[in-house]
Amino acid sequence: MDRNTIIGIVLIFVIIIGFALINQPSKEELEKAKHRIDSIAKVEQARMEEEARKQQEAINNAPVLAQADTVTGLSPDSLKEIAAVQQFGRFSAATEGERRYITLENDLMRIVFSSQGGRIHSVQLKDYKTWDGRPLYLFRGDSTLFDLNFFADNRNISTQDLFFSYLGTDSMLFAEKDSQTVAFRLSPDSSSSIVFEYTLKPGSYKVGFNIITKNLKQVVAENSNYINLKWQVLTPKQEKGADFESMNTTIYFKHHQDEVDHLSETSDDKENIPTRVDWVGFKQQFFSAAIIAEDPFLNGILTSTKVLGDTIHLKQFSADLSIAIDPRKDENKAFTFYFGPNHFQTLKDQGITDLHRLVPLG
Repeated sequence: MDRNTIIGIVLIFVIIIGFALINQPSKEELEKAKHRIDSIAKVEQARMEEEARKQQEAINNAPVLAQADTVTGLSPDSLKEIAAVQQFGRFSAATEGERRYITLENDLMRIVFSSQGGRIHSVQLKDYKTWDGRPLYLFRGDSTLFDLNFFADNRNISTQDLFFSYLGTDSMLFAEKDSQTVAFRLSPDSSSSIVFEYTLKPGSYKVGFNIITKNLKQVVAENSNYINLKWQVLTPKQEKGADFESMNTTIYFKHHQDEVDHLSETSDDKENIPTRVDWVGFKQQFFSAAIIAEDPFLNGILTSTKVLGDTIHLKQFSADLSIAIDPRKDENKAFTFYFGPNHFQTLKDQGITDLHRLVPLG
């Protein structure tokens, strides 16, 4: 390599280095470029955070059922059925059904039953009217609750909202010459059942009531020795003077082989009865609804509460009563309802010990 070539190469490097030095950004330009890059990064970070927030919000607001459908592929009906089985076990099929109303009457009263709960829906006394001329009901509609409660398959089962099968064809029955019976059956499976059976005779204020169990040993734990019966009623106003009527409205009950007692008539009251009870009566001023056990209730909790701000009802009565039962055997537990006037001789004629004590004699 001659002298001129070397000089040429050196000049080329000098030119390149000089060009790089001349075009090198200043300190201010580098700061501006850095600031622009940081700003772009912040905007992109904010955009990504907003997008993530919207995605999470969409997940939170999505219907639970839709999520379950996506995960399991099950329809809403299938999910509802699964939930019913989890809550009611073998009784789950009875959570769906058609509510039917059956009327049973004689010359003194008209009773309407509901297949939902297999219970008495309303009781009307035909020979009486309210103070303003309306039909007189001891209770009616959803203001009453009649519920058998027990444990089955480690689940707490309440019959109030379960649909029973009506064991009949006629929706209206009249006990004119002979007694008439209305019966409802609740079946957890093909071999087990609980039947509510109601019987009314002509000219009677009494209704026979039987709880008939069949083959419950496969359903109810064998060590269960009782079931709970809860009866709850909102007592309607019948008289013009509501205050005086309220002062004569309360719960009466009879201790087994002992005296008749009652809750306070003027204030809210609750009685926990640890011993056996023969009958419980929801007493209004001139009429009563009572349940009488052939075999005494094991114990009970009675509650009377004033209903405030209600122009239709006076008080709410509640009776939680324990019934002895042996699930290893088929049982027939017999009771009697009394739906009628607080007339001393009428009550005496019922043949129920001390029921006439619903009428205070001073």
